[in-house]
Parts: sequence; structure tokens; C-alpha cells
Amino acid sequence: MQLLCFCSLGFFWLKMKAFEKRSIYIVHMDKPSMPKAFSTDHFWYSSILKSVKSVAPTSLSADPKLIYTYDNAFHGFSALMSKAELKALKKSTGFISVYVNDVITLDTTRSTDFLSLSSATGLWPASQYGKDVIIGIIDTGIWPKSPSFRDDGMTKIPERWKGSCQGGEGFNSSLCNVRSSIFV
Repeated sequence: MQLLCFCSLGFFWLKMKAFEKRSIYIVHMDKPSMPKAFSTDHFWYSSILKSVKSVAPTSLSADPKLIYTYDNAFHGFSALMSKAELKALKKSTGFISVYVNDVITLDTTRSTDFLSLSSATGLWPASQYGKDVIIGIIDTGIWPKSPSFRDDGMTKIPERWKGSCQGGEGFNSSLCNVRSSIFV
């Protein structure tokens, strides 16, 4: 009876481990550390995740899942995995850093309201409402058709501007306006 009870508890423990919470992590990797056996960093990252699964078996069925490969602003990937798998991943060659992919809520689409700027007095009119100010956006992750990018009432782009507006997937450069001009 005791052996049966012990086996049942062991099975229950294994079953609970199968449902261990997984999170999405953004992993920064050192691309020069990629072994020459891999033709792309994507294959390297996939291989790392497979090895992490074998080193840290936290689930009976689910493998860590590669979600996205980053190769512009930094080198790395995002993946869905458990804390045990993450712990094993941190020992991988080329690992630099990791953070949880948190959902961040939008604070505002109208900076003037968010900053409590008055159009009658204070900093905003004293700065001529931002006239001739150039703001460069590096990696926005935003939608250009958002109301935040309306250019109603804005002055033309300053002559000293050396950038251009570039089109992209789902965004034709003919849609560019004063607010959506992007550094090149």
C-alpha cells in the first residue's frame, strides 16, 4: 500500500512538472560565438533550445518554442520556456543576457496631455510649440497610421533635415508626413 501511494505521489509530481509555468523570454546572444557548423543564427538558436530541453526536462510533452530571431539592433531570440530551461540556457556558449517579455500598456497617444502642457502658458509656448525640433525614432514598434502621427497644424520639415521617409511592409512612403519622417 505504501509503495503504491509513493508511486502515485511520484506520478502526480511528474504530472505537475509537465504543467510548469512557461514565459516568453528575450535572449541576447553573442553572434561571433556561433559555431561554424551552423549556417544561420536561427539554426544555432533552435539547436540551443533543443539541448536545453534535454538538459532540463521540465515537461512531458512541450518543448521550448523559438518565437523570433533578432539580428538588427542586437543578436538573439525570443522563446517560450520554463525557468528550469532558462537556467540551463544561461550556461550556453554565447549567452549574454535575458529578460522576461513583459506586456507594457500604452500611457498616451497625445504627449501634450500626458505632460500636462498648456497651449496658453508655460514651457510649450515658450519653446514655440516645438518648432524646428527634430525627434528621431530608432525602433518604435508603432503603427504609422495612429492618430499620434497626424501632422495637422505642424510646420514644414526644417531645411537642415537630412533624412527621408522610408516605406515598409504595409506602409507606402507616399503616406509620409511631417511627423513620420524617419532618419536614414
